[in-house]
Amino acid sequence: MIFSPFRNNIGHYKAEIGQEETITFSPWRRGSKYPSRFSAIIGDTKVKRHLGSTIALILGVLSFISGLANPSAPGAPLVVGPVIILGALAYRSAKKRWLGEAKQSLFRKSLEAAAIITIIAAVSLQNNLVALFVADPVQNIVIPLWAVIAYSIIAFKKQRTSGDAA
Repeated sequence: MIFSPFRNNIGHYKAEIGQEETITFSPWRRGSKYPSRFSAIIGDTKVKRHLGSTIALILGVLSFISGLANPSAPGAPLVVGPVIILGALAYRSAKKRWLGEAKQSLFRKSLEAAAIITIIAAVSLQNNLVALFVADPVQNIVIPLWAVIAYSIIAFKKQRTSGDAA
């Protein structure tokens, strides 16, 4: 077997056997358009499945850090970060249950319910709630409602069976 000098930047090798046959050795995964060394970043199906909740977690952490840096900022910066984080964690847990990646345990469901109750309590127990709804509706209505509705949609879906497509 003779290796040709052709090699592109991702390690794609070509070997010629005789004149008619060509065998290709490639780091590309079967059925994937991404090279295997990038699969943990882009092409891995687990990363793709939980991309939205991962982005929400990052935004929640950044929002919480910005609230700590400037606690006197208008609105509720110290409330929004934990609301997004708890909503993303509850959603991810429910989605893992739905996909069959995690067991349907009472403890997991209890933690999800506690996260949703904490979200509702964090918003509803603020002082002068009506004024906050008028002044900052995104932080006090939209984000918590988004977290509760997204969780409810995935938590109350019928669980996938092993024969369902991804």
